[in-house]
Amino acid sequence: MREEIAIGRLGSVACSLPSSLASMVDLIDEFRPEQPRRVRLRVCAAAIGVACSLDGAPVYSPIRSDLLEYGARMLDHLLRQGVTLSQIAESGSYLISDYVDELPKEAEVQAAADFIEAAAAAS
Repeated sequence: MREEIAIGRLGSVACSLPSSLASMVDLIDEFRPEQPRRVRLRVCAAAIGVACSLDGAPVYSPIRSDLLEYGARMLDHLLRQGVTLSQIAESGSYLISDYVDELPKEAEVQAAADFIEAAAAAS
């Protein structure tokens, strides 16, 4: 995961993985090519809000928030800060791609399970 990302007029902004894997799954699941552009833009704005430290930005809760509603609030926040739609789409897409890379892979999960089983058998 990148440590910072350039977001238009905001410049270089610090970013990190969200504390909730559910947030990453929500974003990845909603970011589909067949979605209308407005939905993809909301998802990209949400990805920026989840990953980046932005003053005055709305906060996303994977338990209490609807992702697209949160994305609409973030889209409004970013546009008011002078960030363009293309900049939101580009930055959000990069972050979602990073999230895909950060999720546990099937092989990693299986390797961890094999290790736990071997450790249990050795005890």
